[in-house]
Amino acid sequence: MSKIDRVKQYINEAINEIEPEIRKDSDKDRYGISKQILLDFKQNLEIMLQEVESNTIPHRDARSQKMGYLIVDSWPYNYPLGETILKAEQEYKEL
Repeated sequence: MSKIDRVKQYINEAINEIEPEIRKDSDKDRYGISKQILLDFKQNLEIMLQEVESNTIPHRDARSQKMGYLIVDSWPYNYPLGETILKAEQEYKEL
C-alpha cells in the first residue's frame, strides 16, 4: 500500500468513526466532547482527504495540527476516537 493510500485510509477511518459520535444526543455520551467540536473535526478531516485526493497538499510547515493539540490538551485519554484522529492527522502531516 502506498503512503498516499495509507493516509487516505486513516482519514477515512477517522471520518467513519466520528460520524456516529456526532449523531449521539448528549455530550455526556461523547466523553464530554461537544458536537460542534466533532463537526469541526469532521470538516477538517474532509479537507485533508480532499487535499490528498487532489494532490494539493500544502507544504509540510503549512499543514495544520490543530486537532492534535486540542485532543492531547483537553480530551479524555480513554476516548478511542482521539487516537484515530491523531493517527490520521499525523500521517497527513508526514506526507
